[in-house]
Amino acid sequence: MITEYLSPLFDPPILKRVVRNAAKIVKMLKPEAIVCRGVSGVAIAFAVSAATGVPVAVVRKRDGSHSGLTFEGYDDFTTYVIVDDLIESGKTLKKIKKEISDTIEREHTSVRTKCLGVLVYNQNDSGV
Repeated sequence: MITEYLSPLFDPPILKRVVRNAAKIVKMLKPEAIVCRGVSGVAIAFAVSAATGVPVAVVRKRDGSHSGLTFEGYDDFTTYVIVDDLIESGKTLKKIKKEISDTIEREHTSVRTKCLGVLVYNQNDSGV
């Protein structure tokens, strides 16, 4: 059984199409990092990173299930794009943006972070 939000990961032609489309957008926007959360976000983000050379940062939920870390990976950036599989209420995006600003701006007090865009993918349109 494969859930709908993971289905692009298990179908190589769809995965290639999603990554190719996302990579085009990332190259156009020129972010310093690709940010994601969750299993499907991580898989797509690392594939897009491999295609573009843009490093990845993973923002985890604050539920204590991930070694207590809420931010992992590349942390020397000010501009970024978020890769996500679904946007319903926008709460996840707000939490991701807050965690990034809290982490990056706390370590570099003169830095302000900026989200350049959100790449949303799903199985229905097989793209970004």
